[in-house]
Amino acid sequence: MAHIKVVRRSMRPEDYIRLRYGWLKRRVYEDMTPVAPVFIRDARQTGENEFVFYDKTPRELNVGDLYYTPDGSIFFETTVPSDAYDPQKPLRLYYKTTGEVIVKVNGAYAGGVDPNRVTVDLTPYLTGKDLHIEMLGFNRSKPDDERNPETMAKRGCRQVFEGIFLCRINERVQSLCYDLELMTDIMGAEVFDEDYRAFIIRETDKALDLIDFDGGVTDAEVSAASDYLGTHVYADKTYKGSGRVALVAHSHLDIAYYWRRIHTVQKNLRTVLLQMRLMDKYPEFTYCHTQPFLYETLRDHYPEVFRELKEKVKAGRFEPVGAMYVEPDCNIPNAESLVRQCLYGQRFYEEEFGEPVDTCWLPDVFGNSAILPQILKKSGVDYFVSNKMSTWNDTNRFPHNSFIWRGLDGSEVFASVPPTHFISWNEPSQVAENWAAYQDKNSGVETLQMFGYGDGGSGATEEMVELMRRMEKLSALPETRHVTAKTYLHENFPPEKDLAVWEGELYLEMHRGTFTTKARLKKFNRELEEKFRVAEILSLFGKNRGEYPAGRLRALYKKFLLQQFHDILPGSHITPVFEDAVKDLT
Repeated sequence: MAHIKVVRRSMRPEDYIRLRYGWLKRRVYEDMTPVAPVFIRDARQTGENEFVFYDKTPRELNVGDLYYTPDGSIFFETTVPSDAYDPQKPLRLYYKTTGEVIVKVNGAYAGGVDPNRVTVDLTPYLTGKDLHIEMLGFNRSKPDDERNPETMAKRGCRQVFEGIFLCRINERVQSLCYDLELMTDIMGAEVFDEDYRAFIIRETDKALDLIDFDGGVTDAEVSAASDYLGTHVYADKTYKGSGRVALVAHSHLDIAYYWRRIHTVQKNLRTVLLQMRLMDKYPEFTYCHTQPFLYETLRDHYPEVFRELKEKVKAGRFEPVGAMYVEPDCNIPNAESLVRQCLYGQRFYEEEFGEPVDTCWLPDVFGNSAILPQILKKSGVDYFVSNKMSTWNDTNRFPHNSFIWRGLDGSEVFASVPPTHFISWNEPSQVAENWAAYQDKNSGVETLQMFGYGDGGSGATEEMVELMRRMEKLSALPETRHVTAKTYLHENFPPEKDLAVWEGELYLEMHRGTFTTKARLKKFNRELEEKFRVAEILSLFGKNRGEYPAGRLRALYKKFLLQQFHDILPGSHITPVFEDAVKDLT
């Protein structure tokens, strides 16, 4: 007779903890005041920062209205009168949406909201005057992130408007919620010792018993619960973890994938704004951003934001990484194309930030040719970073995470292939799983964990930074520290390290179909590689007459290199991306 699984009908302590955690979350936002009227115009994006409007004039958006169109954009506009807020008290704009929204206040870029964050801090703009709020939103049928349960049920090509609000945050409740996010993650993670999980459940339950949920939650009770966790959990040293994990903030941003390249201009702006606003709030927070093409779009379309970014680069807070112009496929392009990726990428960094970078940052590329170490070394790149072989191989486990990669000619670069995915959200279980999976523990090298939402951009959140602060106090976790990519690589890969050597190709046992999918793109790519070579040779004949078209060739080459992005040339994208690429390549 088959075993019949017994369904548990009583509530376990950990279930009751999660239930009370949910109740507390509802108390984070206080003094919710609707913002009205809100006016919108529906639009369809036709180019980089180019839109066609469906509405001749703005229309009022009311709670309960359906809005957005499939892969459509909306321009929002509303005003908060000066008598609606107290300029002496912190204030936030609250807007829950599955769209990707950029927010301006009185003409300044204030931040953004998306499926992973619902508020924008208005406090810096409270001058006693009216607040004129403009927002640009983009909605697609498959949002960038699929992990947020609070927005999961609201997805689709259209949304129901639930309102935009002014609110204040109860800092005590929010802080306790960050604690509980940490605790509930540990409770359900088998990577932690069973005794430790039982300890966390027991002490968290006791902490929440200090709050009278039936009689009304008071700030004093919330503070008492937080203090209890501080003295009984964070201060406890009974349970000892091992290992060292470096936490590096980034956001993988696919230039085209489930969206067209033209939408990436705003995705990039939103991502950069969100990370810079985190820097404004958290002095210790640093963030790395890849792909010179993305920096170019910011410079060309949003020069005031680019100027702010450059200041944060000078301050060491915003870190350019990745020598290549885009994150290209590294199997199909020829050697000259990969050289040009490095040439134009490094030239941009030198011209805009004063120096090139020494990293090749390819977290999502579908395997890497054995010719790459030679090209990287000659381009001033000493460090290679990619997660793909560790997390996506379908047959064999890639045997190293920190090693030396040797190319066909004997050139060597230091290689970091972290054992876990490049998209993580700084949960304790993810940190512990990273160290558990790290295969080079005896090398003396820390393991690397990237954190931040990605694919469609977005990056780190306030919650990720707050969890990072708290993880440092948990002795059962590996030792963690938040550093820049440069600090991690330079401190962990000195020449005297005795690291394993991998010779030849970094083959990915997945995505094999991308070698043949959408063959027209491969054909056009190879033909253009040959034509560019011929064009440059023929152009040299006219150089003595001052006719060498350097500027035009450079612009055309960049447009071509863009099509080699690892979700364009391989064919892993939606049909409109293919149509755009064919148009650009022919």
